[in-house]
Amino acid sequence: MALYEKSNNQGTIYCIDISQKMIDKSIENQRREGYSDIRFMKMDAESLDFPDEMFDAVISLFTLQFLPDKLRALREIFRVLKPGGRLGLFVPAGKMQAESLEVFRRVNRRHPELTRLSSVLEEYEQMHINLEELHGMLNVVGFAGLDMVGRHRIIFEEPRKYLETNPYPVDLLLAVPSELRDQIRGEVVEEMVSMSDIRGFKLTYYNILGYAQKPSN
Repeated sequence: MALYEKSNNQGTIYCIDISQKMIDKSIENQRREGYSDIRFMKMDAESLDFPDEMFDAVISLFTLQFLPDKLRALREIFRVLKPGGRLGLFVPAGKMQAESLEVFRRVNRRHPELTRLSSVLEEYEQMHINLEELHGMLNVVGFAGLDMVGRHRIIFEEPRKYLETNPYPVDLLLAVPSELRDQIRGEVVEEMVSMSDIRGFKLTYYNILGYAQKPSN
């Protein structure tokens, strides 16, 4: 909504998500806040249903890491940008929350029958790219004026609150059968508490943020 306010009602903002549930929720929020000139559309970021050179800017927040074919998605963004258009990115990257993933992996080893959890853990461990990889992809696609920065920070969390509010562990626990979820959550909490100090459970966050531009003709 901050982007909408900064646009001064000039032009139209398109918001896409592959989840219809997220689209429906966004439309509800739009109606409640009274915003107009925002269009919400269910769409795959790797196959954008927009014509070439349609947008002045594209912003991707907390999305690129989830896409199986990141290079294809970046090519699609490049295609729909006007010459001189800009891409803004914020991408969780590198060893994002590696401490949490290791705890889940340790618990999973005690429960090898949880094959779905094992599969989701592998997806999470493989989906994050680093700054050099993203920079290389943007160059391959044809973007110029790259200004990408890697940001690294450490946060301490109360384990129970973290498991309830952070999308990473929430998603991992959903991969556990409902009848075992409370047990696995308890084991994860026990591991995290044992690794915590007075500040809480340490989590390392890695993010990439910055801009790139489609060259002008």
